[in-house]
Amino acid sequence: MLQSFKRFSTNAGIRSSITDLSVKKLGTGSGPFVEFPDIQPLHDSLLLRLPSFSSVVGRLNNITVIDASNELKNVKLTDLLAVKKQQQLNGFITLSTGDEPVNVICTASSRLNNVSVIEVDDYEKGWTITDPLNTIVCYAGDISVKGNQIKGRGLFAINGQSPSWHIQLKDSDQILVPATSILGYSSTVSVIPTKIKQQFQFKKMSWIKTPNALQTWMEENIKSKYEYLRLLINKYFQKDKLMADIRGPGLVIIQHQNSRYNENPLFTDESIIKALEK
Repeated sequence: MLQSFKRFSTNAGIRSSITDLSVKKLGTGSGPFVEFPDIQPLHDSLLLRLPSFSSVVGRLNNITVIDASNELKNVKLTDLLAVKKQQQLNGFITLSTGDEPVNVICTASSRLNNVSVIEVDDYEKGWTITDPLNTIVCYAGDISVKGNQIKGRGLFAINGQSPSWHIQLKDSDQILVPATSILGYSSTVSVIPTKIKQQFQFKKMSWIKTPNALQTWMEENIKSKYEYLRLLINKYFQKDKLMADIRGPGLVIIQHQNSRYNENPLFTDESIIKALEK
């Protein structure tokens, strides 16, 4: 899990472009005036600024504590930062601070191609994230992750397989994108599959006379299997042709096509069936 857990002192000379690494949060993660940690991409790593009594949950490795305080030089790292495995999210850990704020640099368990840090304040619907176990890098605050939903108040970082773009949609805005390119979207955004064109359809064989009993049997048995086969073909084998109708207002994040789309498809079976029936 953790390949490294060490201290780095900024008292030594460092480049001016990263001197702000030692600037710590002054608030606290508990009490009536909660201050959330900061999550900042830093080259191929992440810079986390944790206030006192706060936590960050994520798929994190190679944790390095940045310490610029002479008063804390004799304090054990385990007293500054506690590390605990997450039981509900496989591969995730929780970093927690005590009565001192801590800055850390860490890497993620997956390559950080293009990290997006999102603030959320929605306990009802929150954000929808595709393939969350592989997409979420970390999150902080009063956040819950259930299925592909992120709800609560705080911030989270997600990482796609390729460069991503943030598109802020107005109330009247509408765009069409491949379903495989959607990384996530806010609760106010509507995302539905467009009409799926069919090469052929199951119809009654009006050109040949068949007993009513046989015709009924065919519709009850063959048609149901045909509809299920048609669903599987469009869901998995023609997913590149499955388009998403996205309407604002709200924020949507898109990327190049996701090779892991089959592991966590964007649309439910019910929504695809409706698109087939349009």
